[in-house]
Amino acid sequence: MKYSATMRLNSNENDKKIALEKISHGWKSHIDLPQFHTLPFEGNGNDEYVFLEGLNDFIIIPDDNQRTIKSSMRIANPGIVIENGTINNQQLRLPWPCMIESKVIGRNICLKLDKKQHIKFSGFPIFRSEKLSLNFISKLINDYIQSSKS
Repeated sequence: MKYSATMRLNSNENDKKIALEKISHGWKSHIDLPQFHTLPFEGNGNDEYVFLEGLNDFIIIPDDNQRTIKSSMRIANPGIVIENGTINNQQLRLPWPCMIESKVIGRNICLKLDKKQHIKFSGFPIFRSEKLSLNFISKLINDYIQSSKS
């Protein structure tokens, strides 16, 4: 049997379906993110807080340092879900409209938020090549961001 372009195309579609299934179930990742606080937050009244609204309400203190956690994350239709993503270890749900773009930088994906914040996380191998996997996840995130703005 000859290997044809049609067989390769079908193989790519099957790989894409498997990849989307894996992404929706989530993966463990090292995540650099701002210090998200769920509401209500008891803090210094002089601080300027940035309020974001999504599936849960949370705030960012703009001058906070990034923190690194190892947690499970997944991509869902309404946004990105990070387990234990807030300071008090609650689930963080970032909606697509609060994101600007996703880029692959080295072995990580960097996600720019609309409040001059960023999140950096590692992907996981869904394809044979790590670079291909990171590019696939980044493109998927950018597609979701673009569709949320239209």
